[in-house]
Amino acid sequence: MRIVGVIPARYKSTRLEGKPLVDIHGKPMIQRVYEQARKAPSLTEVRVATDDERIRKVVEGFGGVAVMTSPEHVSGTDRVAQAIRGDDVDIVVNIQGDEPMLQPHTIEDCLAPMKRDRSIQMATSMVRVEAEAEFQSRPHRLAAWWSPIQVRQRSVE
Repeated sequence: MRIVGVIPARYKSTRLEGKPLVDIHGKPMIQRVYEQARKAPSLTEVRVATDDERIRKVVEGFGGVAVMTSPEHVSGTDRVAQAIRGDDVDIVVNIQGDEPMLQPHTIEDCLAPMKRDRSIQMATSMVRVEAEAEFQSRPHRLAAWWSPIQVRQRSVE
């Protein structure tokens, strides 16, 4: 089974321009995310999908794979789709480019249902928020509410 992890990364972030290249203890954030993703045993390959030459050069400089994408994309999902278009891939994992503390088991846990049941087309990792105040303090974060009956999403505006 071919499972490809794709990390969308753009330089012109709304809240912090150049975020993928921010130094975290001697390495750019994108390298830390890439290295953590590579530790997930199920991933056949990891790629960075970017529209910026600076990010491409950094990724290739540390030995990573970078795919140039259109600067016209409005979302990371669009960037991921272009980065795998035409490839024979069984499962694509969209890995957030600003998660330098990503744990490989998070990827594995998210993949497990799709590997068991090929009719499952999509999975999303979630973290339980125990306190309402914690949820309210992060108004720009995507949130999903889980109940045994339904799943709802709140999108960032």
